[in-house]
Amino acid sequence: MPAALETIAAFVREHHVMTLATVSDGVPYATPLFYAYDERQNLFIFASGPETTHTAQMQADPAVAAAIYLETETVGKVRGLQLTGRVAPAEDADRRCYYGRFPYARALRPVLWRLEPAWMKLTDNREKARVGGGAALVPPFRRRVASKQLLCKMSKKSGEPMDRALQMLTLQQQLNDATNGSGWEAGVTKNGKAINWKRCIYMECAEMIDSFAWKHWKNIAADPDWANLQIEVVDVWHFVMSLVLQEYKRRNLGTLEEAAQAVGIMPFYEVLKDDAEGFADETLVMAQVESVMKDALDAKPDLTKLLVDFFELVRMSNLDLTALYRLYVGKNILNRFRQDHGYKEGHYVKIWNGEEDNVVMKRLWEEKGDMTPDELYAALETAYPSV
Repeated sequence: MPAALETIAAFVREHHVMTLATVSDGVPYATPLFYAYDERQNLFIFASGPETTHTAQMQADPAVAAAIYLETETVGKVRGLQLTGRVAPAEDADRRCYYGRFPYARALRPVLWRLEPAWMKLTDNREKARVGGGAALVPPFRRRVASKQLLCKMSKKSGEPMDRALQMLTLQQQLNDATNGSGWEAGVTKNGKAINWKRCIYMECAEMIDSFAWKHWKNIAADPDWANLQIEVVDVWHFVMSLVLQEYKRRNLGTLEEAAQAVGIMPFYEVLKDDAEGFADETLVMAQVESVMKDALDAKPDLTKLLVDFFELVRMSNLDLTALYRLYVGKNILNRFRQDHGYKEGHYVKIWNGEEDNVVMKRLWEEKGDMTPDELYAALETAYPSV
């Protein structure tokens, strides 16, 4: 380890709180946080709930700054570390490091993040010296982890969340195979039509924004259409999963099962195991929708960031894992039903006796919660001929 970094590490070990700085629309925001330091990898690990302002800001822009310092009134004793870097969801090794320092935190099941420094400077007035001199510091021993490696990270754990991730990805693969033909991951349907999942995501997100009275010139007093928001979130989930499946195939990142394992261990996905806690403020929801849109508009989308932003949107839309799973399965079956009844050809009827088919599907699903997917399909079949 370089001498300058050894000095910094010694200082970091003496403390346990850092101030994290995030920014949104040019407005900075500072938050004090407990941290654990992984000296081997030069990483800071901290907990941050999905509902916090700084989490929303660092999801939108993972570039952050931080400071760790000694409180003193004596100028000659001032010591402090300044750093800049990027944040990302924590990995298994990060969790072990954090819980090793804060064992009680395990019971709280916090969402953990890692901060990887790109630049650090330690000021120590005791020696009238600045270790590091403000120079950029990218330790040569640090293994930099690309987004696709984060997403490929395997887990030995199993359980309901991961099982549901596998079931949903499997259903999406089957739907895409049936609708677009074998080999759709290459970006072309069996009819020769180009596929652009990123465009599907951001266009569907635009429709999601219309769940709110965002126009300052029209219907300004209208209430949010929360039910429509949830339906649109599930629609976007179809396309997000499709993009994940496509990128896994194109980049040779792994099998469908490995994609499900990667999704299943993501902190924000695991948080969805808890019961939903209500809708977030509509302004914050719209901002989160726009974060997902920005992710999809990236020329080379960061799948990890896209998934983290999407799962936060799910939470803000008053959906937990059970609700997301049920609504997704219902919509998946409805999409299959649509394709079987002329949706692609243009003669499918979407309004059933004054109700959109989405609403009918949701009501049927709620009336009999223990229906299997095949039973739901049969119920849709029964309702459709009366149109």
